[in-house]
Amino acid sequence: DVIATKTVTVIDIEKTEQNIDNTLRQRQIKKAVDKLPSKLKEVIILYDIEELQQDAIAKKLNCPVGTVKSRLFKARKLLCEELKDYID
Repeated sequence: DVIATKTVTVIDIEKTEQNIDNTLRQRQIKKAVDKLPSKLKEVIILYDIEELQQDAIAKKLNCPVGTVKSRLFKARKLLCEELKDYID
């Protein structure tokens, strides 16, 4: 059926475009994270990627939880600035 084939093709194209957009977005995020100072980068990775709790990060890095919170805040602020053109 021609209509079904065209519908599937349109859906496939939309999914491909979404996948490309997601890949480009992920690359931009990775570039932005890579630009962070090492102390901010490690906290963002541990919290947002490895999904560790703030107290676990503090123990792992041998620093107060307040320091972890401060670094997360600073890292997110820098990431927002770096990614402002990509934020919807």
